[in-house]
Amino acid sequence: MTKYTSISLPKKFIQKINEFIESHPEEGYSSVADFVKEASRTLLREIPPKKQKTLVNNQEGKVQT
Repeated sequence: MTKYTSISLPKKFIQKINEFIESHPEEGYSSVADFVKEASRTLLREIPPKKQKTLVNNQEGKVQT
């Protein structure tokens, strides 16, 4: 079972994301959480492995150092 936690973002930032989601339904985001998860995954893929201090095992949710 996947465990979750929450994060805090400025309200204006959340509003901008919601505006994007509402104005671009073709992108398929159903919530701010969906948008932020995909944005985070995309950014993590762009960071060179040498700069990543931790690697997350997506299947088990464990952090490896």
